[in-house]
Amino acid sequence: MKLSRRSLFLCGAALIASSAASQSVAQQGDNLLAITGDDGQPVSNFKLPSEPSLADLRGVLWEGPESADVILIEFFDYNCPFCRKASGDLEAIAGKDKALRIGLVNNAVLSLGSVLSARVQQAVLKLYGPTKARAYHIKMLARRGVNDGATAMQTCRELGLDIKKVQDAANGDDVLAVLNALRASFTPKVLSDYE
Repeated sequence: MKLSRRSLFLCGAALIASSAASQSVAQQGDNLLAITGDDGQPVSNFKLPSEPSLADLRGVLWEGPESADVILIEFFDYNCPFCRKASGDLEAIAGKDKALRIGLVNNAVLSLGSVLSARVQQAVLKLYGPTKARAYHIKMLARRGVNDGATAMQTCRELGLDIKKVQDAANGDDVLAVLNALRASFTPKVLSDYE
């Protein structure tokens, strides 16, 4: 089987491959997936789009060639233990496949500390570009314990970044707009799914 422009989604530690499975999802329309638990009861769930439009979306941290055959997108939170584990796995995968494109999408949902960490990451991306933002990302996910504004600033210090500039940018309305756009782009319309 030849792979062509497939997309893989890494949500925490779960992979969803868009191939024959995504075709059957597309054929189901807007209905929920028919998934049952071990007890035979239906499991509440929702679908991510199999081919999201990321071309115009700001704030995604990309690594790898734009013309890659395989795109892997990770929706992460800096306080998610599964995301921490997946970070090392992503590094290993990226090191083995130079034709792989990875997109890191900030999905700060677990705590206020997650939101503050995400705002700093977006500020670093805005001010210093993807190389420093990637270094920030790796250091934050390598930390033990809870990530918050203080650990985000400590990470910036360790990277030799201008703390005042990062704080000003992180508190800017444009950074908040980017995070809101990221969240809105991938949030399912839960109420319409149940109507």
